[in-house]
Formats: sequence, structure tokens, C-alpha cells
Amino acid sequence: MRLETIASRDALADLEREWAHLYERSPAAAPFQHPGWLLPWWNHFGSGDLLCFAVRDDGRLVALAPMFAHPWQGRRQVTFLGNGASDRLGLIAEERYSHAGASFVIEGLAEKSAEWDVCDLQDLPPGSPLCSHEPLCLRRTLERLYPCSYIQLPASMAGFLDSLPHSLCKNLRRCREKIAECGELRFENPASEQAFQRALDELFILHAARWKSQGQEGLLTGETGAFHREAAEAMWRAGKVRCLTMSVQQKTVAVSYGFLDKGRFSTYQSGFDPAWGRFSPGSLILEYAISEAIREGAQVFDFLRGEEPYKATWGAHFEPSYRLLLWKN
Repeated sequence: MRLETIASRDALADLEREWAHLYERSPAAAPFQHPGWLLPWWNHFGSGDLLCFAVRDDGRLVALAPMFAHPWQGRRQVTFLGNGASDRLGLIAEERYSHAGASFVIEGLAEKSAEWDVCDLQDLPPGSPLCSHEPLCLRRTLERLYPCSYIQLPASMAGFLDSLPHSLCKNLRRCREKIAECGELRFENPASEQAFQRALDELFILHAARWKSQGQEGLLTGETGAFHREAAEAMWRAGKVRCLTMSVQQKTVAVSYGFLDKGRFSTYQSGFDPAWGRFSPGSLILEYAISEAIREGAQVFDFLRGEEPYKATWGAHFEPSYRLLLWKN
């Protein structure tokens, strides 16, 4: 096995095909580690210098740590690509190479320690091999960062609904009936790129409208909005992204945007028309997203970060994410 350092955008882009193949061979990899997500992120938010480590065995890429070194609060800091916009980051590796790959990456960071002051590696999931590695020549601390939550899905939507509180099922049924009185109620999971792009446009509109009603700008504007459009297009081509809609009389009133991969649906962002708020469109589009996840074979519905009380109502289990700090002796 040998370690390579990738320090330029062109070199990282040249790795895209191998990176995508490695991602598919990595059972623990999350959509936020896919090149379709991280390359657009670097295009829009990258700063400083790339400091990525690739591990090869007999020429084959078996592990990858996409990171960069940048000035932050008066020091030179190493961070994962995707920081801030992503919920699950870390080492991408074939399962049997995960711990060896983590060791190689930590050793690579130690060898490059003249180029940084601290490594702040956030958004690590439980079980990340980076969390369990004890470096010999660097100091280390591991801390809980924020809670994430998920639902373990049954084989059918009927089985899932049976697991929910009776009051929640009753409220969902009443809201569906009330909103259907206003016109034809329709839920859709776009199957074409054109339909997906229309749904994404609706998400941007509804998300902005909801935040504007609260006197705020929202999260899908400016450079962030441009990043999400580029990343969504790339992730659509990779078959990883979904944009689900709910409409009344052919008018979209709610959208749910997320990722489906490796038996896991990760719900990332949603938007709904505030004018329809009394019908709980957020709950109805969430119910539809869960039903589509089950229909498409997902075993886990991932709420990602956040400890909002409604998640527990839907049966979510909570677990921490982690932050690994490394610095020189």
C-alpha cells in the first residue's frame, strides 16, 4: 500500500471516476462524500490549498480523505471538503482497508505537519475509523459535535404507520382529507431530469417564501444556491438524489429534497408554501418521503443533524456525530 497527496483541483478532478467507483465499494460512505457533491462544494466554497490523501493497493484506489488547508482564526487549519453543508464526512474506504487507510491518512497529516497548525475534522459518524485511530506523533481529542437521528424502516408503509402514535396518524389523515377538499391532491417522485429540475426550482421558491414569511433570507440563495444546483445536477446523474413534491390543483405546495443510496434515505432540505401551513404540508411531504424510501427499498430514513422534537414523534433514534482535533506535539 502507498499514500498519494493530491494538492490541485485538476488532480482531484482527474480522480473523479476512480473516486466514484471507490464510493460504490465503500458501504459506510454517505452521499456527502460522493464526488458529485464535494467537487461542486470546492468550486463554490473552496479556499486555501487542497490537501487530499489517496491510499492505493497495487495501483487500485482503496481509501480517500478529501481535505484542504486554509487560514482560520489566525492559524492554518485542515478541514474536510464539504464542511458546513454536509452532515456525514470522513474517510471513504473499502471496508477491509478502512482502518489501514485511516492510519495512512493520519501518518500523511503528520508528515505534512509543517503546512498546518490544527486539523479540525468534523461531521464524523459513529464508527468512523478516524475516531478510533490513536496517532503516535500527534496530539488528539475526540468530542461529540451534534446529534443526528434516523428511523429504522420496516418492509412496508403499513408496518411503519402501525409503529407511529395514534394521534400522529389521526392528524395526518385529517390533514390529507382537509387539503384534498381544496382540489386534487397529488404526490410525485420525478423520474426524469426535466421533472427533477422543475421540482428543484419549486424547492428554491418555497424555501425562500417560508423564510421570507419569518423575515429572513433563507439558505438557498447566492453562492449556496448555486452550489446546490450544481451538486443536485451531478447527484442526479449519479442516481443518488430525490426531489419529492406535493401539489394541490397542479400547484406545488411542498417539496422534500434528499438522497437515496446504500439502503438509506437522507432527508436534507424541504420547503412549503406558508399559505398552506394550517394543513401541515411539512408532515404530509415527510410521510410521502418515508413511503417512497420504503418503496425504493431503503432500510433507514436519516433525519441527519438536529434534535428537533418532531423527529422523536416519528420514531427517530438519536446518535452523536464527532469532531476529531489533531495538533502537533
